[in-house]
Amino acid sequence: MRPRTPWILWTAIFADLAKLVALSASILVIVVSLATAIKPLSDGYLSAADALRLIAILIPPGLAYALPFAAGFGATLVYHRIAADREALAAYAGGIGHRTLLTPALVAGIALMVAMVALTQEVIPRFLQSAQRVAAFNAARYIQAEIAKGRAVAFDQMQIFADQCLRLDPPPGSGATDVLRLERFAAVELGDAQAPITEVTASRAHLWLFPPVDGGDDPDRPGSPASASSRIIMRLERVVAVQEGRGVVGFEKVDLSWSVPNTFRDSPKYLPWSELVRLRDNPERMNWMEQRRVALAVALAQADTLDESVRTLNAGGTLRLIDDRGEAVVISGARATRDGETLRIVAATDAPIEVRLNRAHASTDSPSAGAGPQPARVATIVRAGRGNIATTLGPDARVPRFTATIQLQDATTSDASAPNIPGATLERFEAADLTFDLAAASAPLDQRIASLLTRTESLARGTDGRIESSPEPRVAAARHEVVRKLRDLEKDVLSKRNERMAMSASALVMVLTGAIAALRFSNRRVLGVYLWTFVPALASLVTIGGGSPMVGSFGTPGLILMWSGVVGLGVYTLIMYRGLRKH
Repeated sequence: MRPRTPWILWTAIFADLAKLVALSASILVIVVSLATAIKPLSDGYLSAADALRLIAILIPPGLAYALPFAAGFGATLVYHRIAADREALAAYAGGIGHRTLLTPALVAGIALMVAMVALTQEVIPRFLQSAQRVAAFNAARYIQAEIAKGRAVAFDQMQIFADQCLRLDPPPGSGATDVLRLERFAAVELGDAQAPITEVTASRAHLWLFPPVDGGDDPDRPGSPASASSRIIMRLERVVAVQEGRGVVGFEKVDLSWSVPNTFRDSPKYLPWSELVRLRDNPERMNWMEQRRVALAVALAQADTLDESVRTLNAGGTLRLIDDRGEAVVISGARATRDGETLRIVAATDAPIEVRLNRAHASTDSPSAGAGPQPARVATIVRAGRGNIATTLGPDARVPRFTATIQLQDATTSDASAPNIPGATLERFEAADLTFDLAAASAPLDQRIASLLTRTESLARGTDGRIESSPEPRVAAARHEVVRKLRDLEKDVLSKRNERMAMSASALVMVLTGAIAALRFSNRRVLGVYLWTFVPALASLVTIGGGSPMVGSFGTPGLILMWSGVVGLGVYTLIMYRGLRKH
């Protein structure tokens, strides 16, 4: 006769398991959260209220590591008590086999695995983003504490110093979370080799700190506020700056602005599963991918603009550029050929090239007494037989802008109101900081990465496979960087997905390992038995953690190391179960 299902025994075991796992996990996660918040609190970066908020926010992330060990510990305690009290022996005598006795552990393990999947894939990343908002809110406290200790405060490639930092109330309606006043301020900007390229000193500086923008009508649109970083605006007074290659310059006031990287939005580690899935179609959501997209778009816009300018001039049309004051600079009567990022222009006919522009001249007419000479804009025509239009990308690749400079040799100038009256003769004429008034200059800037890669495929392919031999070397280099970072992003996403799944699977295996070890070594002390679970479980988590960066570096081959710990723990558990059945 087949024995009946032992529901009462299962219920009792499962209740004990749930109670001990919950108690163990609670203690572990609270200890970990407290340990995480103590140092920022003691260093003065957090207030007591913010520390309590941070502890509460960090409890769910702590469960990712606390739950597997708590599950193994709880299963060991419950089944060791069953074995030590001879309840397991009585169950065997009553016809209940090992698999039936271990069913509550299996059910608990499956429940924990499902809970871990929900935690690691959706809940924990969102709580980590909440932790980032707490940290961003206390950025002013952090800056104030660092300066009070005489330390430098680093923002991306800039380090700032000050003798004193005072916290002020932000102006109403400014949107700033904090305003700081720094006395006797100094800053150093570092280059790619971490060598200083700019040094700035000021008698006083004001910092306005703005929180990250977390919304937008279309968060997947390139450049959307949803993926924007926190902003810092700084105003310097009585400034002396030393820049590499430019010497010493002084200013009465200087306004600066830069972004603070949003770590919890710019790493797949902190994104829930739903957002990881969307990254495949919208990699621009990562700010560092958006920067590469912009660099590629600007390089493509530069190439398209030069080509369109050549077609326009050679068809007998006029080329229109805009100066730094927003006024037009018009080129006519020229033929153009392209030489890399430069247009070589010559006169199209016997008549010279004409450049019509407005230039500033000092005027003695003053609108008010004592105001001094005021600059006036005078229409000017410049004529020359040949010249260049050189284009230059902006100093920061993250800024979607490139400029042009008109350079003419042996030029003559005249007033536009009397074009036939010759003016000055110039050996060299130059008009700098111009932008193209063409659709091609801005069209690529709103295109997604996938569209840009499709458009630039033929431009980036060289005859011998090298970037230097491609039709557009600058476009090819920018495209190569985008493709390289896309591969890195795909490997990071693969790593985080599998890491979370492996952590979830380890919770199931650890419950079974603890339960089987307790029944297998029932004559030993419980803590000694738990070591038979703890050490293999720890090795499993180490391989998961070590496999994650390997997948990020090498891709799929790294999954072998990541999953080897879970598979190894499963084999170890199976071997112990076979030994239990023998005895």
